[in-house]
Amino acid sequence: MRVKGSLDTSSLKRSRRGYSLLELTVSVIVLMTAMGLTVKVLGWVGMERRAAERRLWAIQELGNVMERVAGEPFDKVTKTSVAAAAAEGHLERVLSGARWEVGVFEDDKKALTAKRVTIGLRWKEKAGGWEAPLTLTSWVFARRKPS
Repeated sequence: MRVKGSLDTSSLKRSRRGYSLLELTVSVIVLMTAMGLTVKVLGWVGMERRAAERRLWAIQELGNVMERVAGEPFDKVTKTSVAAAAAEGHLERVLSGARWEVGVFEDDKKALTAKRVTIGLRWKEKAGGWEAPLTLTSWVFARRKPS
């Protein structure tokens, strides 16, 4: 016998079961979306880390070449000697399409016995476009003879 105002417990259990399935489905969808976004973000972070490592490698190689050039005697610092020093490295293994840009400029007025050495480096990114170039400039002075 049913009392007026009493609730049927069997209908409540049925509706709770369906509600739990709906909660479970929504939580699985949210979890899968979060996992998908996490994988994409991790991939992007890895790609940025590798690009930063390539740039660091290029900076170190550029500095090494400039150090070798600055240690040469003044008369031996020419565009061909700087280009040869740049070509000695093993940059092609790390940077695809690496291209050196070398310039040696002497003072036109001969007021200074100095040469301005400019070394630039460009390389291609994984997508095929050019990365932002690096350029390093230094002055090489002739040594004075002791008086």
